[in-house]
Amino acid sequence: MKILETDRLILRPFKMSDAQSVATLIGNYDVAKMLSRVPYPYALSDAEGFLKMQIDEIEPRRNVFAIEIKDGPEVAVGAIGVHGENEPEGQAELGYWIGEPYWGQGYVSEAARQVVAFAFTDMGLHTIVAGHFVGNMGSRKILLGLGFEDVDIAKRHSTARGQDVDCANLVLSRSKWENAK
Repeated sequence: MKILETDRLILRPFKMSDAQSVATLIGNYDVAKMLSRVPYPYALSDAEGFLKMQIDEIEPRRNVFAIEIKDGPEVAVGAIGVHGENEPEGQAELGYWIGEPYWGQGYVSEAARQVVAFAFTDMGLHTIVAGHFVGNMGSRKILLGLGFEDVDIAKRHSTARGQDVDCANLVLSRSKWENAK
């Protein structure tokens, strides 16, 4: 898997040494409740299982990067990726999370710009879809800032909440992205 860099971040493959950081950061209910597949509580064994899956995964339409801060500790403080294995050819879903101590510092926007560029150029995608639970204004701001446009609102299951939650679905086309560059 390719390693991507921004001014402040390294977007790299996960390592097993990320397990404690991932478990601690995603184990925060305020993070977990904004994600669809993450259980709560989230144990170290959950993080180890997630990391093993990421390390062993060989799926060309799935690229998940650990977010590491260049001037910080050499551990993952979040994740960002594009998942195309469940989407039509040429399309993938953008997903991400970052630990609460790193909220509001622009890290996810910075990482997302780089991953969207990677998805359109290196992966050859023509469409990226994304979603956020209604009320997650931070995620909404990130997606709109990248040029994503609203499609609809539909129910999506939140494992941490144990219920279906309204999810705003958005889309970004390659042509819109190219015109905005």
